[in-house]
Amino acid sequence: MNSGTNLGDLAERINSGTDLGDSTKRANSGTNLGDLAERMNSSINLRDLAERVNSGSNLRDLAERVNSSTNLRDLAERMNPDTNLGDLSEKMNSGTNLGDLAKSMNSLTNLGDLSEMMNSGTNLGDLAKRANSGTNLGHLVERMNSGTILEIWSRG
Repeated sequence: MNSGTNLGDLAERINSGTDLGDSTKRANSGTNLGDLAERMNSSINLRDLAERVNSGSNLRDLAERVNSSTNLRDLAERMNPDTNLGDLSEKMNSGTNLGDLAKSMNSLTNLGDLSEMMNSGTNLGDLAKRANSGTNLGHLVERMNSGTILEIWSRG
């Protein structure tokens, strides 16, 4: 279109400083897109449209990092830098350990089936029996406090 412009296949050059390989390589002279998801800004590098959101964030499988200090392995491993989640349910706080998305919500709370404990001293059997800390519940009771071991008993 201009004297310095060379078009090979109607997608090679639009400006003299712009080089397009397959109509998605370059939109600006400083921008390089590999597969229409590699770069959006010059400092942002996306590998599979989920690798980076910020320049300090690294996502491997769209779930590995949200912040630069956060490391998620399988979209559930870390939410805080001190938090380690094993299967999307192990830890929500640094002192909390969840086994099957139901063991712990607080550092002193241990839940067995997502209905045993809501507070550190509270043990719930079916998520509807009791809600205060010093209360002991009905069925499927595992632990109330870190030093307390409860066996399964069924009393309302």
